[in-house]
Amino acid sequence: MSESTVDAYVQRGLLPKPFKWGGSVRWSWADVQACLDAQVAGGDDPFMNGVDNV
Repeated sequence: MSESTVDAYVQRGLLPKPFKWGGSVRWSWADVQACLDAQVAGGDDPFMNGVDNV
């Protein structure tokens, strides 16, 4: 996945906003998982419904 795709997902609310730590951009995996789980619970996106199968 490209940086621009990740940035677009953050802007669309599909991924949580990252934070900077030591000059690097990082995400809390718990925040990412919670965001993905909330989308899967919505059940309206077939791609997101399959995320847990990867």
